[in-house]
Amino acid sequence: MTGTETTNPETTELIERLVERGNMLEAYARVVGNRGAAGVDSMTVEDLKPWLQAHWLEVKERLLAGTYRPEVVRGVEIPKPNGGKRQLGIPTVVDRLIQQALHQVLSPIFEPEFSPNSYGFRPGRGAHDAIRKAKEYQLAGKRWVVDIDLAKFFDEVNHDLLMARIAKKVRDKKVLRLIAHEIGNTLAPISSLLHSARLINDAEARDARLARIIDTIEERAKHLGEFLRGYTQFARLPRPRVEALKWRTLFVRLSDLVRFELIATPADLNAIAHIDRSQIEQALINLLKNAAEAGGPPEGVAVRLVAAEGGYEIQVLDRGPGIPPELMSKVLLPFYSTKRTGSGLGLALCREIVEAHGGSLRIEPREGGGTVVACFLPDPSAS
Repeated sequence: MTGTETTNPETTELIERLVERGNMLEAYARVVGNRGAAGVDSMTVEDLKPWLQAHWLEVKERLLAGTYRPEVVRGVEIPKPNGGKRQLGIPTVVDRLIQQALHQVLSPIFEPEFSPNSYGFRPGRGAHDAIRKAKEYQLAGKRWVVDIDLAKFFDEVNHDLLMARIAKKVRDKKVLRLIAHEIGNTLAPISSLLHSARLINDAEARDARLARIIDTIEERAKHLGEFLRGYTQFARLPRPRVEALKWRTLFVRLSDLVRFELIATPADLNAIAHIDRSQIEQALINLLKNAAEAGGPPEGVAVRLVAAEGGYEIQVLDRGPGIPPELMSKVLLPFYSTKRTGSGLGLALCREIVEAHGGSLRIEPREGGGTVVACFLPDPSAS
């Protein structure tokens, strides 16, 4: 958390509110009332009540533990009014119940942020309200109507930005992870369809333009998959399993994986660290990867170990162009990235790991050009 961020209980304990009896009963009534087709498990809305009577406690425990996994969606095609087909994904009835319960919890958080001129899929608003507003404009003498449609918006929406916007309001990682898994479930049918489309095109059409389209969609699907895997890791960071080892041991192992210059005294390298080696190693790999990609010379990437009051500081340094001052406070936020294809999770994950060890992470300009990312890790024996 940065100094300007606050933790709101209304957005950090959402999973408990999701599984409350009243919320689930309301969600159940809406799902049954909406009817709808069965998903991949063939369960109908009529089957839902007896299934929940037998399995709800297990589902509730998995939701609270953050281990609930939605099923893949069933893909169907329906005709569009103006011709062509529209691809739809049908979740299972149980997943629709969870989605509805989640919607009921999230809607009051996001609803106040919507434009007063928005009428679609809003509580207490609809098409008739939009028509009444349009008549008001007409009576006021306005004559122009601009019709804008974002083609295939839900097919092509940037999920990195979508999750970033959600994470600004929602702090409950279990809820964020549940949303990420719901998004991830769209990848399975997309990947399958892409594979089939490529085989058909290679065998029959041999259309170069279609091949490029398939390549583009495949690239975006791959990026989304990598993003979701990174996010899942970020949202499921386990408690550190601390062990005692020499700093030298950590850096020798790290040097086998990544190239960098080590700046440290023999005394500091032989000092004892109390860390989860795997987690700190992962954090340093992320930081060194960022340093290598910063745009400076490879020989400018270094790691400096410095004894500090109450512990040690590991500084990862580069000789890139540096981070603009106006972005310095943003780069540690989850999902924020200065890279076109970055997930914005690398630095956020590093900060989570360091803070889980009772430490802190800061970023500052490097003297002579570049950036310094400093991780302070406390030494329990110093207290």
